[in-house]
Amino acid sequence: MIDLFPAEIIADLRIRFGTLFDQLPHEERVALALAGSEGTVNHARLCAVSSAHPVEVTRTLQHLTQLGVLNSTGSGRGAVYFLPGQNLPTPDDVFGPSAQGAAASSSVSSTSSSDLTSSSSVLVGTSSATGQRHDLDGYLRSDQLPLPVISDLKALSPELRARLDALAVEPRQKKKLDPTIMEAAVLAVCEGHYLTLTALAELVNRKPASLRNEYLSPMVRAKSLSLAFPTTPTHERQAYCATSSLPPVSDSAA
Repeated sequence: MIDLFPAEIIADLRIRFGTLFDQLPHEERVALALAGSEGTVNHARLCAVSSAHPVEVTRTLQHLTQLGVLNSTGSGRGAVYFLPGQNLPTPDDVFGPSAQGAAASSSVSSTSSSDLTSSSSVLVGTSSATGQRHDLDGYLRSDQLPLPVISDLKALSPELRARLDALAVEPRQKKKLDPTIMEAAVLAVCEGHYLTLTALAELVNRKPASLRNEYLSPMVRAKSLSLAFPTTPTHERQAYCATSSLPPVSDSAA
């Protein structure tokens, strides 16, 4: 199993952890390789690629955390694990605290929409608290993420909204659709930016939960889509981008 991971991932883990990596049991090395290649690993993901009993998988992840070679967020089998040193953003980092952040985001989006017609400035709104700002297209730009975010379709410029609507016209008009057509549409509208789950569901005229379960999560596992917030994969404010849109990781960062 460990031989199936890219050689550069294994090489990076050996650089990070030295001889400890090769001394770990096979199952633990697989868990680290998953975290290295996919950004995070959780109980369900490790169970999916392992023949170990779920209880053993739990012990594997707990042991790696105790050794300090994995960090975790969350609790129980819902915990998400990632390599030390990965400062992975959360929805709160980008949008602000959940309850108040939703109201604040709505307020900023409304202000941005009205400013689009009257401001010649590139930036129409800035929040120093989260390092986020809105531009003339209605994108939310955050220092925490490599790409801009679309969280509110109503805040978009008419041109950008029309382009996204055109890319999603087939799934929006048809309830029964060949999965490959839906996947192609999702990748097209997620090219060059992140789309929150609610915005994406609105574009393709699907319920958020079913869209995530039937299409988005499998596409993330297949690495055609990437998560904005990998430590909280099922968060209601999760956002997705086409993996091909992400800037390449430099050799120094790897």
